[in-house]
Formats: sequence, structure tokens, C-alpha cells
Amino acid sequence: EQEVEISKRIEEAENMVQRLINRFGFIAQAHLDLAAKLTEGGERFDRVILDKKIESRERYMKLLPRLCKQVEKSSKRIREQYMHLLSASRVDQKKLKAFQKSVASLQKLYPKFYFKQKVTEEFVHLADEKFLALTALQAELRKHPQNGTRSPADVRSRELESILWLSVEEYTEQYQDLKGWLRKALRAKTEMVEANLRLVISIAKKYTNRGLSFLDLIQEGNMGLMKAVEKFEYKRGYKFSTYATWWIRQAITRSIADQARTIRIPVHMIETINKLMRVQKQLVQEYGREPTPEEVAEEILLPVDRVRAVLKMAQQPISLQAPVGESEETNFGDFIEDKGAENPSDMTAIVLLKEKIKDVLETLTERERQVLEQRFGLVDGYSRTLEEVGRQFRVTRERIRQIEAKALRKMRHPTRIRQLEGFLDAAEA
Repeated sequence: EQEVEISKRIEEAENMVQRLINRFGFIAQAHLDLAAKLTEGGERFDRVILDKKIESRERYMKLLPRLCKQVEKSSKRIREQYMHLLSASRVDQKKLKAFQKSVASLQKLYPKFYFKQKVTEEFVHLADEKFLALTALQAELRKHPQNGTRSPADVRSRELESILWLSVEEYTEQYQDLKGWLRKALRAKTEMVEANLRLVISIAKKYTNRGLSFLDLIQEGNMGLMKAVEKFEYKRGYKFSTYATWWIRQAITRSIADQARTIRIPVHMIETINKLMRVQKQLVQEYGREPTPEEVAEEILLPVDRVRAVLKMAQQPISLQAPVGESEETNFGDFIEDKGAENPSDMTAIVLLKEKIKDVLETLTERERQVLEQRFGLVDGYSRTLEEVGRQFRVTRERIRQIEAKALRKMRHPTRIRQLEGFLDAAEA
């Protein structure tokens, strides 16, 4: 079938990309760096390792250090061999064959890492960086041609070659081949995706009115389809459409769970909510009324507290800007009490009390009024000590105490107290 033919083209292109990328010298260090991250816990095992290819994670991690030592030892030997070839005035065929044999032996070690295809794609980015560095060096060398002495750019170029294990010309040629096979793989994958777009649309139609627009459902389904193209193994014998359907449905249902609600609910809770809703509808038909949480809990075999929590979670939030009534002038948020705001009646009472206190203080002498204001913080809210007030008036703290006592006696006079009695009664109430 057509899908098998496309899958074979994808497989061929990816195998060629793998073979070409493994030819570059810096890939040995890239394998070692990624293995070190795995060992130190800096990289997730399931992100980079093909689980189905290994016996167990424990055994893999146990054998990984030995494999790394082999790669490190082999790459060191190859680098030395290549440096000898670079420094030789003419090509020694025997040394060249030994070098090629060592490279071939090293390439046989790479598959034992069981890295995923996405790791190969990350290695391709390293190849891109090296190619850009080579291109910049070549441009610099063309600007400053050799005049008998080796320029800094020439030295850097030689250092880069020792990392690549290839000459500039060889690396450029193999890099272009690599990019060509990457383009072939991309074209084949695009062809597979485009051939199955109708499948995405047909599945997306079943999930309308669930909180996401139809176009969003198609977009999420396409993401699942692309994932299916990456994961599909035609050698297993099943049809691609059967395999892709699962990935498309998973992508759509997950996106609905993640994006359809204003307040996100974990994906694993969506199934519990759906099950509870089905049971609740069933009990409504049986009883002719809304079932209690206890009745639902008994039917679904869950604790009552758990059922209450799930029911509360299933409620849809209401926007504070939602209009109330037929007129759109009033919003739902206008009816919600602001617990953090000051009580208007309390604020009014405080303003009136301040005005009354000010009126009563006006009946005292200027110095008595100022002393009470300073001592009780009636102006700025900061209560000052006898000593602080004394320094301000340039008198002793004892004199301030006497003025304060006299002023308070005056404030206790019945004519003045009557003006503040109403506020005192309100405070006691």
C-alpha cells in the first residue's frame, strides 16, 4: 500500500541520517555527554532511551559506564590516528585503513546506547553548528590568504578538523548529504500527514461542543497525527489509520481536558468526573429527582467526601463580567461583597468622630490641644512620648504630663462628654 511505501522511504531516510551523523567525530563526545546526564539524573530516561529495545532500565544503567569507557577509549585512539594522518607529508595507506577500521568499530558501539530518533535530531543541530563554524573560518581564510605563515584562522580550522575527523571538504560534502536525507524524510512525513487529514476532521467532528472550537480540535488532532507518523512501525502489520486514530483521539481529549475549562482540571480527574456524571444522570432517571451525594457514592463505590469534592470540581465557573438580568448594565461581580474593603458605615462613623473630637479640642487652650494631639497621635497616627513632646515645646517631660492631665480633666467635663456619648455607645454595641 501507499502508506507502507511512504513508511519505507521515511525509514530509509532516517537510517541514512543516522549513518551519516555517526561518521562525524564530535558525535562520540555527544554520546558521552548525554550518557553522563542520564547517570547524574540531569536527563529523563524515557525522553531519550528506547524502552522497548532494552531488557530493563536497571541493567541498562549498569552497563552504560562500561559502554562509555569503550567509546571514550576508541575515540581517543581515532583522534590520535587522525592527527598522525594530518601531520604526515603524504598519505600512508596502512595508517589510513587502520583509521577507517577504528571509525567503523566505534560506529558499531553507538546503536548500543539505544537513543531515540529525537536525540539524532539534536545531534543534527550540533552538525549545523560545526558547519556554520567551518563556513565562518573559510570566509576568514579567503579574506586573509596564506603568505607562508599559518594564520589563527588556519590553526582553528585544523583544530576543528581534528574534532570532525574529516577535512573541510569531506565534512562539507557529507553535511550536504545529511541535509538532503533530512529533507527526504520531511517530505515523506508531510506526504503521510496530508494523506490522512480527512481522518483528523472525521474524528474532530465527534468532539465538538466540548469547550474547544472545531478549528482548535483539528489543530490538536493534526499534532496527534504528526506524532503517529513519527511513531508508526509498518513492519508490525497493522494499518496506519488504525494506529493514527488512537494518537489523534488522545491529542484531542487531552487538549479538551487542558484548555476547555477556565480552571484546569488534571487529565486523570476528567475520567472520574465523566463517570460520576453518567451515574448521576442514571439515578435522576431512576428517582425522578437529583440524587444526594450519599446515593451517588453508594452507586459509584467511592467515599462521600470524594464524591462531594468531584462534584464541586465539575462545576463550571461563572465570569464576574457575566451580565445579570436582561439589561447588560449590571455584572455578576457587582453583587459579590468585597471582604477586604472597609465598611462604609464604619468609615463614615470614623470621619464624624474625628470631626467631633476636633470640635471638642477647639474648646481647650492651644497648648493643651497640641499636647493631646501629639500624645495620642490624633493628627498623623503616631503617639509621641512625654520626652518627645517636651523637646518640641522646650519644657520638661513633667511639665507636659501636667498639661496633659489638666487637658484630660477638661475633656471629662459633662458638656464635652455629651458630644461624644453617641460614638461611645456605638463602639460598645
